Amino acid sequence: MFVEAVWIHVVAFGAGQAAAWAYARSGRFWVGAVSTVSLWVAADWWLVSRFLLEVGPARLWAPLLLLHGVALATAASYVWARLRRRGGRRARAARHRAALALLLRGEQARAEGAYRELVWTDAWDASAWIGLGDAQRRGGDLRKAARSYRRALGVDVRRDFVDLIEHRRASLGADRAAQAAGARDLPSVARSGFASKRKSRSQRSVG
Repeated sequence: MFVEAVWIHVVAFGAGQAAAWAYARSGRFWVGAVSTVSLWVAADWWLVSRFLLEVGPARLWAPLLLLHGVALATAASYVWARLRRRGGRRARAARHRAALALLLRGEQARAEGAYRELVWTDAWDASAWIGLGDAQRRGGDLRKAARSYRRALGVDVRRDFVDLIEHRRASLGADRAAQAAGARDLPSVARSGFASKRKSRSQRSVG
């Protein structure tokens, strides 16, 4: 019976934990951390229910479904991500050049789409995350740009781009400060415009 086959659950836990560890080790820390916590919660729930509380098989299905579901999802998503990365390796340089050309021509929306395709095929490509952040920053979406730069820093486990990423994040901070200053100036500009309109109206009425 599936519920009683302890070795199946141990193998599933091991496979899921190995994939979670690979995620965390390769820079996708939060994917690995969430998967690890979920696996251990499900495993503890099953072990306590099975060996300490000695509940019946019918009450073991919930923790086992959680355990196998998380393990399968984590392992399958990791394998699929690695296959996507391997499959798009040949055309990657050309796609990087095309995305950069779009960005330099000022076509931010198309450049963002091109960089999104690059990070989808290889979520560990720090340079693609940087390019995506640059496109989002030029498009005015500073919050998404900051998230992309964070992702780039996370997957850059060899620290090849750390100086460039920190420079981009510093520039982004300056953009945010300028954006906030502009937002603060808007009410005063509106008030001055309203005052000038009232003044011109009063002058016309006097005349």
